[in-house]
Amino acid sequence: MIDVEFRITAERREGLLLELGRIVMNCGYTLLRPRTAHTDEGVLLTLAVRGPERNLSTLSERLSAHPLAQSFESSMLGGKAIAPPVAPVQKPRQAARADDAYIREVEALLPELARHFPKVLPLVVGFEREISPEYLDEASRYAGTRLGAWMFKRDYALGARMNLADSVKQIALPAMRSLRSCELVDGTLVVKDSPFCGTGLHHGTSCHFLRGCLEGLLNEPGHLGKVDVEETACRNLGAARCTFTFTPVD
Repeated sequence: MIDVEFRITAERREGLLLELGRIVMNCGYTLLRPRTAHTDEGVLLTLAVRGPERNLSTLSERLSAHPLAQSFESSMLGGKAIAPPVAPVQKPRQAARADDAYIREVEALLPELARHFPKVLPLVVGFEREISPEYLDEASRYAGTRLGAWMFKRDYALGARMNLADSVKQIALPAMRSLRSCELVDGTLVVKDSPFCGTGLHHGTSCHFLRGCLEGLLNEPGHLGKVDVEETACRNLGAARCTFTFTPVD
């Protein structure tokens, strides 16, 4: 077990500790003493955590990549350096303001998705029509990630920890079938009739929400490391069906 301190700067305090604390616990770590303070750069959240060293790179990556995190630093408590070192992450302030705008809109949508689950896809299509095109893809994917994490916690959190192939078969497939007709073909998830195709909103692949759902379902438990989901074929680009592949990043 190791003790690590993370220092994360964000533009707002609301939901910060809740969101990042959930990531800490899902990676098998315990929060020792979280602290928040206001600085010229925004809200500084300091997290002292204890947990298994093997999960440190996954935890660091998930914390630094979170949309609320604008800067990220980490150090080993007790005078030891982290090896391999985790490089500080700085995000552009202007981009952060755009992200914060769509995050607020997604967070306002989530209670509606939970209320109408599993009949949520028409709500998301309507949401996409209202989102600014400049961050439509990111907002839709983020909304999917948040719903996918919620679905995992609601229906699958008490299950056994499985490898990636079994997680796709036993978690991602049945969860996605609650939203849309789909099947698993040689480890690739195939959606037969995605409502995000042909709406005129997307110029490339269009199923960013479904991709986000799959990422939320598979990354929420934490034990798989980071799973990258890609839409490798899309009806919006002329394919017969929309297909998704799964690749472990670490």
